Amino acid sequence: MAADEETARRLETRLSAGTMWVSLLLQHTARELLLDPKVRAQHERARTAYAERSARLMKEINAHGISTPAAYRPDGLNVWIDLDTQARPVVDALARRGWLVRPGDLFATGQADRQAIRVTTATLTEQRAREFATDLAAVLDHPYAA
Repeated sequence: MAADEETARRLETRLSAGTMWVSLLLQHTARELLLDPKVRAQHERARTAYAERSARLMKEINAHGISTPAAYRPDGLNVWIDLDTQARPVVDALARRGWLVRPGDLFATGQADRQAIRVTTATLTEQRAREFATDLAAVLDHPYAA
């Protein structure tokens, strides 16, 4: 925003106590949760489940002949699929088939030209992974088809 120096200083002072400040109570709560063995075990179970879902999707994608990076590692809830074509038409074609994926350039900091899609696997079942891989393979063969 554009403002004179005094207004900018006042605005910065006002906002810094709200959006950048974390209360001591929240800091202590986060610390206790991070140290709690039950919470840590639950976190590890979630990490394992996310990795299994991602691996399931990658297995289906590979089974459809779609190449993936050799050094693939799960990235939380999301799988990145690098493309040999422009991402936007692939995203649009998948949307027409009922899939909501995001183009990678929205998330790839410093890699604006990276052609990839980001797929969230949070609730992905084996059947849905298979269906997605089938649709993705069809779209990659004909990205502009409905």
